[in-house]
Amino acid sequence: MSFTYNEESRIHTLNGKVIPSVSNIVAPLSRDYSKAHPGKLAHKKDLGIAFHECIRLFLNNDLAEGSIDDDLKYPMQQFQRFYEQTLMGEQIIAIEQPFCNKKLKYCGKPDLVTDDCVYDWKLRKYDPVCDPLRMAGYVGLLKDFPPKWKVVVEFSLSGNYRVHEADKKQTWPMFVTMLKFYQKKREFENLLEDWRESIS
Repeated sequence: MSFTYNEESRIHTLNGKVIPSVSNIVAPLSRDYSKAHPGKLAHKKDLGIAFHECIRLFLNNDLAEGSIDDDLKYPMQQFQRFYEQTLMGEQIIAIEQPFCNKKLKYCGKPDLVTDDCVYDWKLRKYDPVCDPLRMAGYVGLLKDFPPKWKVVVEFSLSGNYRVHEADKKQTWPMFVTMLKFYQKKREFENLLEDWRESIS
């Protein structure tokens, strides 16, 4: 089966058909930022993207210290402490690598997969409603569903990092239910669009 993960368009396909990402599936339970100031929201989003890129480069031993944005220097110091205290010596399987569950037809890109854990980095507060579902979705992407710890690490622009075990009961069945709902909704939307085109 042919799988394509398009980072720019956020349109991902399996055998030429669009499939949802983990983020698409859990979106109904994600925090609502619609009332946030657009400029501030865009700045935080850009910082989050840059932070993930700094971590990726660091884990690949390719981060130039002078290239770190001033706003991210403190969070990166936190990450380096976390790395030294937790990750050093761990067997790293994948760093921001897209995966696809070809049976259930969805995809995602975990921040880090080690031999026994899936990690997600957040430059925001941990979301106990949505984040465990997101982590269940990531683990469901991995071959043969091996048992993995699910850990969300919350970094701060001014405080200390916090580690959250996101291994909650019933997250996988709930995630699968949300996936099925998403797929049915897309099928209905496609049906409506086909009808509009057929009579126009």
